[in-house]
Parts: sequence; C-alpha cells; structure tokens
Amino acid sequence: ENTAKLGDMVEIVSCRRISKSKSWRLFRVVRSGNVVADSPA
Repeated sequence: ENTAKLGDMVEIVSCRRISKSKSWRLFRVVRSGNVVADSPA
C-alpha cells in the first residue's frame, strides 16, 4: 500500500466511504511516471 508516486498513472476503484471526501481506493499502479524535478509552479 502507498506505492504510488507523483506522476504515476494509477487505477482506482469505488469502495465504501473511508472519510468525508474519500470513497475510492488505489487498485494498482498502471505505469510509473518520471518526474524530472520537483519545483514550485
């Protein structure tokens, strides 16, 4: 769990409500992304 990183393409699925605004969970990481630099926009 918690395997997704910034830039990854993930698949999510609907589930029971976990919190006020979250009713989904991470199903799998489809493709790993590559972030060159973490700079403020």
